[in-house]
Amino acid sequence: MEALRFGLRLPQTRIMGNPALTNRRPCALARIGFGLAMLVLACGALASELAGEVVSASGPTMHLRPQHLNSPVRSGSPIHAGDRFRTGPQARLELRMRDGAVLSIGPDSEFQVDEYRLEAGKQRAFYSLARGLVRTVSGAIGKIRHEEFRLTTPTAVMGIRGTDFSVEHSLCMPSAGCDDGALPGERLRVSVHQGRVAVSSAHGTIEVPEGQTLRLAGRNGVPMRDGDGARKLPPVQHTPKRPAATDHDYQPVLPGELGRRG
Repeated sequence: MEALRFGLRLPQTRIMGNPALTNRRPCALARIGFGLAMLVLACGALASELAGEVVSASGPTMHLRPQHLNSPVRSGSPIHAGDRFRTGPQARLELRMRDGAVLSIGPDSEFQVDEYRLEAGKQRAFYSLARGLVRTVSGAIGKIRHEEFRLTTPTAVMGIRGTDFSVEHSLCMPSAGCDDGALPGERLRVSVHQGRVAVSSAHGTIEVPEGQTLRLAGRNGVPMRDGDGARKLPPVQHTPKRPAATDHDYQPVLPGELGRRG
């Protein structure tokens, strides 16, 4: 009986005699709960910054969003900072941002909204084009302070001077041959339809005026500028009136043919 009694008390003694073990669990759970709460707040803050919406989508497309499953792009879908868009052959997208900017993405392209802010005293529209074609009609952001707008490609960075322009980034494969007779590799083509665009590369910054095109072969290539328009794109059907930099409710008339190739 004595042995049995000690045997029954022994587990209770071990548990009750180890207060550090019982006190450690609430602390650990509290730290985990605090971390999860901060993560939820951070995700909520990112999601609350609405950047724009998808105006139209056609052909095979993909919308890649942080903390979401990938899905085809649908008209009316909201756009947030961090969203990435991919288009397949014959696919096209038109995006309208809160500041009134219109972005038209062509086939076989990959485009991302890196950062977007439209607040009093703090505005920023940073985009990136990994490949393909995008045509941009700028809005309020960057109209006064040009550094607030940026479009980055693997070969150069574009800044605006209140403008309508197209950017095409492609890869010329050795087996396919290059249309300009240059060596195979990355290609960048910037065509300015209205205003001016500042293109920054390894060789410095060049301003491209209206009606001209800049070509850049490779990340270390020398920029070449011409006035032949390169690949002809149809003119904007309607040029919306540029809003004031603080006009957050500006709604442009959308040029339906933006980004279509000739």
